[in-house]
Amino acid sequence: MGTPGPPDRAPLVEWERITAGPGPWTPLDTRSGHYAYLVEAGRIRMEIGGTVHEAGPEGLLWAGSGVLRRLHWGADDPATGWVVRIRNRTLGLTSDADLVALHALLRLGRLGERVGALPCRPATVAMLRARLVASPAPAGPMAQKALLFDLLDALLADPDLVRALEGLGGRRSPSAALVRAIQHMEAHAHEPLSVPGLARMAGLSRSQFHRRFREVMPATPHAYLRRLRVGRAARLLGETDRTVLDVSLACGFGSVSRLYDAFHRVLGRPPGQMRRPE
Repeated sequence: MGTPGPPDRAPLVEWERITAGPGPWTPLDTRSGHYAYLVEAGRIRMEIGGTVHEAGPEGLLWAGSGVLRRLHWGADDPATGWVVRIRNRTLGLTSDADLVALHALLRLGRLGERVGALPCRPATVAMLRARLVASPAPAGPMAQKALLFDLLDALLADPDLVRALEGLGGRRSPSAALVRAIQHMEAHAHEPLSVPGLARMAGLSRSQFHRRFREVMPATPHAYLRRLRVGRAARLLGETDRTVLDVSLACGFGSVSRLYDAFHRVLGRPPGQMRRPE
């Protein structure tokens, strides 16, 4: 199966302020990290597994890594907000603080899949937005980590959010080896992967890997791998003219029938609906 590649050199944290909409529903590919949407004005909607979640002013939508969603920016009128992208693979695992931060991101991703709009107080969202406005783009990896830790500290000081996270269970922080196996899965989902091979990478038996994986991720290893592949396929179908067969092979499905089955399991709709209208 190979070993994990070198650390991702893309920025750990990126953000921008956007005013857009109302527009069509668009697929959101979160294979490379987490997306947070801090709403200033208007409303933003996000669909997760057929359920639509919505956030208005001072609301916060969270799209966790590896979970395919559709986004509708500006539900009725143009919406203004901040988009924050956090890349898991760029975090690195050089200290206990890195593992704590990654564990927090994984738990936020699990909660985001369940509720869409995080139960944060308006003052928390306003504080996060103010920190983004006041922060220049961090130039180096240590400065980017410092900003990420600062944003997570502000989020996890919100008592409403903390109570919601406590309701998830699974408080144990993942081991560095487990995290590397998850990151390898996210980076190589389009390649032939096996759960036993990922378990060996994490230094665990298959049953231990399954249990530890479920403590920090929103699905079983098999289901998470399927979601990653569906996310990649949806992006290719929406942004390119490649055939369904070509996309199925490029995303690790091996056949069109497996691609269709995965789309119905994850999205409840056929792959053809991912195509952009002419």
